Amino acid sequence: RTAAEEVVVAVNTSAKPITRNIAIAADVTSLASLAGPCPARPVAPGTIAVTLPAFGHVIAVPHAEALHETVAAAAEPWWRGATI
Repeated sequence: RTAAEEVVVAVNTSAKPITRNIAIAADVTSLASLAGPCPARPVAPGTIAVTLPAFGHVIAVPHAEALHETVAAAAEPWWRGATI
């Protein structure tokens, strides 16, 4: 699996805060939070540490450097650099 195929969702159903390690794709270099507290980077390849408050949640989208480059290249207009 790759970062392009993942969304991280974690829910704490406990009345106490928790910290847990979550397995993710090994190519993930950063994460963006869609909701809740989210770590900016993995603690090790393929692992993020998430701390959630009581009854808290997080939804995060992992990113890989190669994915950023592919998306940035795709966002370039086709005419950029063309000679007219």
